[in-house]
Amino acid sequence: MQRLEVKPCSMWSWRFNVRASPGPDVELNVSLRERCGFRLGSARYEFRAKGILHRTFDLLEGDTVIATAKASNLRRTFDIEHRGRRLTLKAKGIFRRTFLLLEGDDLLGTITPTSLLWYRAIAELPESIPAPGQLFIVWLVLVMWKREVAAAGAS
Repeated sequence: MQRLEVKPCSMWSWRFNVRASPGPDVELNVSLRERCGFRLGSARYEFRAKGILHRTFDLLEGDTVIATAKASNLRRTFDIEHRGRRLTLKAKGIFRRTFLLLEGDDLLGTITPTSLLWYRAIAELPESIPAPGQLFIVWLVLVMWKREVAAAGAS
């Protein structure tokens, strides 16, 4: 398992520092347009949202899509296709912030909050998923958390 430590860059920000051991730190941003770009080594990656009613998310390496996720907001799940694998990222429960990564019925990993008030987390994801895919999964959870905060503020 690869362990990723996720911490907000500041108290009021939706920018996060993700630290892998071993590996470089990466800053992820959950912007209003739900986009994010970063570099790993010499490769450039981007997370990009598409659609309005049927929201999908792409992970791009340069101009090539290497993973896609379809969101189901009512069920708090994402169906992910990454390098020929079909994965499901879903909330552990209705009122829980923990997310589970599944392949079929097999539990592959978790993203678990480490604080009640802050959006800090530990992601434990399989090493069979390359670093860009792991960061994509973490970013999808951050997108869902931000949406939930926005929805709570609107009510």
